[in-house]
Amino acid sequence: MDKDRPLLVACGSGRRSSIAATLLAREGYRPVVLDGAGVPDLVAARAARDVG
Repeated sequence: MDKDRPLLVACGSGRRSSIAATLLAREGYRPVVLDGAGVPDLVAARAARDVG
């Protein structure tokens, strides 16, 4: 993975993704965290893009 590009981290509640983001940041990655509310929106947007 390219450490210069943002890396999307997501889970249902936001807790695991926050932990993962912390560990990734320690290794030099640029994590972008989606909390639990953001995941369904992301899935819906992707489905709409794939259909349309």
